Amino acid sequence: MKSRIINSFVGYFSDRMYSFSGDVLEEKRRDENIKVVILARHHYIERNVEFPISLKKDVKAAVAFEAETLQNEFFVLSKIAKQSEGKTRVTFWQIPKNIMPEGVAVVLPESYLLSHLINEQQLLVYKALADHQDVYLALSDKGIQSRVGQGQSKELFCHAAGINIKQELIIKPGEFTRKLRLVLKLAFNHLLSDFWLNRKTEKLSWFEQIKPYVLPVSFFITLYMVLSSAYLSYQLNSAQEQVENRKTDIDKVLTVQREMNELKDEIEEYQSIGASKQALWKIWQILSPLYKKGVTFHFVRFNGEYILFRASADSASSVLEYMLQSPHSEQAEFTTAVRKKGDEESFIIRFKLKYEGVTNEA
Repeated sequence: MKSRIINSFVGYFSDRMYSFSGDVLEEKRRDENIKVVILARHHYIERNVEFPISLKKDVKAAVAFEAETLQNEFFVLSKIAKQSEGKTRVTFWQIPKNIMPEGVAVVLPESYLLSHLINEQQLLVYKALADHQDVYLALSDKGIQSRVGQGQSKELFCHAAGINIKQELIIKPGEFTRKLRLVLKLAFNHLLSDFWLNRKTEKLSWFEQIKPYVLPVSFFITLYMVLSSAYLSYQLNSAQEQVENRKTDIDKVLTVQREMNELKDEIEEYQSIGASKQALWKIWQILSPLYKKGVTFHFVRFNGEYILFRASADSASSVLEYMLQSPHSEQAEFTTAVRKKGDEESFIIRFKLKYEGVTNEA
C-alpha cells in the first residue's frame, strides 16, 4: 500500500522533478499528481537555533516569529527537538518559493529523512544521482549537520561541525532510492503531519465576494429595519412611560448600586495592602514609557510566570537596557535573535515583574 502511494504521489526534486520507479529515480515530465516532494539538499538552507525557553506556547511563538521574517521569499519548515535545561533546539529549513510547483502540499528535506539512518558519531556520505556532489550528514548535540561537499573533504566538514566521527556510512546513487523508500515507509504518517507548506491563497476583493448577495440582502435589511424601527418605537414609548412611573424607585436602585461599587473598590484596595503580589497593571507602567518613545508593540503575553512581548524599535539593545534598569522588572532577556527590518529591529523580550517585598527566582 505504502509503495503504491509513494509511486503515485511522491516525487524527488533536484533541479527537475523525478518519480519513483522501483528502486530507480526517473525524470517526470508532468508533475500535476505530485503532492509530496523530497527536496535535494542543495535547494534549501538548514539551520539549528537554540531558544532559551522551554514553555511550549512560547517556543511556538518564537518559531512563528522566526518564520514570519522570511515568509516573503521562503517556505519555512521547522522541527522542534526535545527540551533540556530550560532550552529548546529547533531545526529550520528555508525553501525558496519559486522552485515549488503549485500543486505540491508537503515538502520533506532529504537530510532530515536520511538522518534517521544514523546515530551520533556516525558520518553519512551520499548522493542521489551520479552527477550530484557528495553530501555529508551527521548528528551532533546541535542537531542535524549537513552540507553539499562541492570539493570539500569530509575531514574538513567534521572539523567545521565540531564532531568526532567514529563510523562512516556511504550510500551510492544505486542504493539511494532504496534507502529513501525505506525511511519513507517507516515514518510516512509522521512525516506528513509536520512538513505542510503554508501557502497564502489569493483572496477576491471585498466587492467581488459580496456582489451576488447585494440585492437579496439589501431587501431583507430594508424590511428588517422598517419592522425593527416600528417595534423599537413602540418599546421606547412603553419604556419611557415605565421610567416616568418608576423614577423614584430607579433613583433608589442607582444610589444603592453606586454605594455597592464604592464599597467593592474600598474592599479591593484594603485587600491589596500587604498582598504578596501586585496586580498585572504594572506591566503597562513599565511598557508605557517605551510606547511614548516610539517602540511598536506587536503582542504582549503573560504565561503565568513571564511577560513576553514582541516589538520593533530603532535599537533593540536600548529597549533591553531600559528593561534591565527598570525598578519594576527583572530577569529581562531576548528570547530570539534580533532581526533587522529596514531602519528598525524586531525582537522578543521576556521579563518578570518585580513585586514589592517578593523576590522572583528563575
